[in-house]
Amino acid sequence: MELKKIISFVTIEILIIFIVIATVVYFIQRYYFFGPNYNDADYEELLGNENYEEITINGENGILKGFIKYNYDKKESSPLLIFFLGNYQNAATTFKVYTEDNIFDYFSDYNILIIDYPEYGRSEGKISDDTAFQYSKDVYDYVITLDCVDKDNIVVLGYSIGTGIATYLASCRDVNGLILVSPYDEALSLYNDNINIFYGPLKLYTTVKLESYKYAQNVDETTLIFTSYDDEIINYKFSVNLSKYFKNLEEIIILDEDVEHSYYFYQEDVLERINEFLKNRMAE
Repeated sequence: MELKKIISFVTIEILIIFIVIATVVYFIQRYYFFGPNYNDADYEELLGNENYEEITINGENGILKGFIKYNYDKKESSPLLIFFLGNYQNAATTFKVYTEDNIFDYFSDYNILIIDYPEYGRSEGKISDDTAFQYSKDVYDYVITLDCVDKDNIVVLGYSIGTGIATYLASCRDVNGLILVSPYDEALSLYNDNINIFYGPLKLYTTVKLESYKYAQNVDETTLIFTSYDDEIINYKFSVNLSKYFKNLEEIIILDEDVEHSYYFYQEDVLERINEFLKNRMAE
């Protein structure tokens, strides 16, 4: 009888611990996945640069702001790359740093658009699954009205958290290619990769879903994926699993060098492969 009490007590304690952990995750997960970021100095610097133009979009959930980098004449109908950033990034700083580090030289066949997510940069609203997905449609529906955009050659690139948003957009709008750098199959994989308890009823504690694998099944466009064995944030297995859902996967490249999560765009072979992909989209 005493043994039964002990077992019962231990079971209850374990259950309480699981519930406490799950509850904590429930309230902090939004901040784990979304970290609004802004740099006023970088934003003001880009406003004074003639190669960039500030973009303002009247989104369904508030004003969205960001920049377009012109590699063609502003009045010329040109290919466009829409870049969905990772967590803790913002449009102005990314443009400044990637331009200074010559990363965007590899994307010079396209004008480049980065619009900050809700709460990021100078964009309004609150970030969540739903508002992020709506934001992506707001961005697309705006750019196809611009004379400087070739509507038949809009390519979407997503990095990290942005890969889920990019995949969603490609599933519901007409784009000419999809590039995913360090993607995930769903947010649940990332939860369990950190605290391996979210199964059964405990799945209900997860509010950020980002179920990329569902949207991937509706993507018809040619897709290119990059991941790395040494990615410490998004396990390459999640990228591999996601890749199985695309109808038209051109290639999944698993980097076997010492490439961590923040260094994909500093690999020359990655940039050259993206450049090749973009040129092929123009040739179609």
